[in-house]
Amino acid sequence: MEFLKSTAGKLTLVGVLFVVAIVLLATRGGGGPSLSSKTEFVCVATGKTFWLPRQPRIFPFPNPDTGEKTLLPCSEDEDGEVHISNQCRELVQELHQAGVNKYIDPQTLRVRKEP
Repeated sequence: MEFLKSTAGKLTLVGVLFVVAIVLLATRGGGGPSLSSKTEFVCVATGKTFWLPRQPRIFPFPNPDTGEKTLLPCSEDEDGEVHISNQCRELVQELHQAGVNKYIDPQTLRVRKEP
């Protein structure tokens, strides 16, 4: 342990630990899941889904096909059912009351197959 009492020994140990950390990160790919650059959206009027670039948005987002503001972010749960985030509950209810929503159940926020 006399080696670690000198400044050169401490610097060598730090350098070795640094190289080991870099090698571990490089071989494990950073350790965390990578985020997709796209997010899935569903049109509340048609039920059609779209993968669009991830960026800050004010919802509902315009449908690329119609230009109507009918897209809300969605995701698939462990049962394979597609649903809207609970954060968009008020939007779903507003679109439903306006007669635009035909595919999202306003109570469960699940996407229906048939209107």
